[in-house]
Amino acid sequence: GSSGINAEYGGKDGEEASNEVEGVFPDDVVKACHSQPLVEHGGCTVDLAVENTDNICVKHDDLDFGEGWAVVHQFSIDEIKLGCYGLCGPWCTCWSHLCGDCCWHPGCYQHDKYCDKPSSLECKLGKGVVFGRKGIHTC
Repeated sequence: GSSGINAEYGGKDGEEASNEVEGVFPDDVVKACHSQPLVEHGGCTVDLAVENTDNICVKHDDLDFGEGWAVVHQFSIDEIKLGCYGLCGPWCTCWSHLCGDCCWHPGCYQHDKYCDKPSSLECKLGKGVVFGRKGIHTC
């Protein structure tokens, strides 16, 4: 059944999506989401862009006045097992209210790599994620 989530973009209402992924993602992904260390960190949210599912990521190229939408990086099972490096949000929990989607972002990826050392200044200061006049920009 429909959970009211627009799978293309993630939840737009500022609410974090459910982490009840059974029946949403393939069994191997569900198993990974319920395994260590992910299960300790909220599992996976159902709006996560996952390979071989309907949860696609689209990005719009402002220079393209035509269709302009392209499917980009979806998370593989191996990336999910490692904790969804590059997702906007902790581990495999998507913060779509912050970034507007549940896609892979280079800035978030860089930040997640810095946070391999959680006590590092780069991690604590959000290095890799760019703060601008309009808030957080991760692309």
